[in-house]
Amino acid sequence: MALLQNVRMKGKHVVADGRVLITVAGLIAFLGCLLTLPSQGHAVHVDYVEAKTVSLLGFVEFPTEWHATTYDIQNIDEVIAGCAHECKDEEGQFPEMKLCFWRDPARKTELCRHIEDPSSGYPFDTTQSLKVESLCEKGCKNGIGLILEARDQFPYLGWVDSLWCWVYSPKVNDFVNILPPMLTSDQGEYKIFPNLGDGIQGVIVKADEIANWQKEGRFGHHRYRVSIYMQGADGYYKKIGDYKTAVKYPSFDDTDEINVIIPELDKIKHLILSKQKKHKR
Repeated sequence: MALLQNVRMKGKHVVADGRVLITVAGLIAFLGCLLTLPSQGHAVHVDYVEAKTVSLLGFVEFPTEWHATTYDIQNIDEVIAGCAHECKDEEGQFPEMKLCFWRDPARKTELCRHIEDPSSGYPFDTTQSLKVESLCEKGCKNGIGLILEARDQFPYLGWVDSLWCWVYSPKVNDFVNILPPMLTSDQGEYKIFPNLGDGIQGVIVKADEIANWQKEGRFGHHRYRVSIYMQGADGYYKKIGDYKTAVKYPSFDDTDEINVIIPELDKIKHLILSKQKKHKR
């Protein structure tokens, strides 16, 4: 999978919130340059396999009779072997997973999106999760959303996840993503808070390591960058602030799961309330 990212991204670093998200991407890009690749313009055959399907029936926020299905790349080894520097599949798209909205089971590709980071074009190949979740208890334009977590695995080097939140927009009569580009490394996590208390509604928090591998080691304890997003009046999430944790938290392999956000909740709430207080002035 790492080599696939190299031939598609041509050695670009992945950047989120103005910083390099995963520095091993540079190494992967360099290794990929050593490959002998076919000429540009070569169409790569991609076989998609149905990964997860979610029914949107019963949710008044979505139009009736709709479902959502993700399709992962099944023949990933063939795609890697046949991919050119700017490879495209037979539909003229970069080889990446798809999310499709559909009503008729015979037309499961009715409305499809290729899943890539909109800011960098970074492609994803595997569905981690697909589910309808509560976003806000009251006072928000979007109370629920279809949450997609897509993953790209780097063998022996970890992974990169991308978070998406899809809602139906009557204005455009289509499904739209209401999150800004949101990437996390394998040492990161995110949490959705419909209600944080103290009048704080519609919050998503992301935490990712601040890599200092020369001093701390790849899987050592790290300080984390905590980023806070809130749903605005228009229904879209916007980043309202971030900060670096004062303490270091264990990462894989020192712990079975990343646990940064919950211990930081008091500081997160304080930052949100401070922002809201300043906004009211």
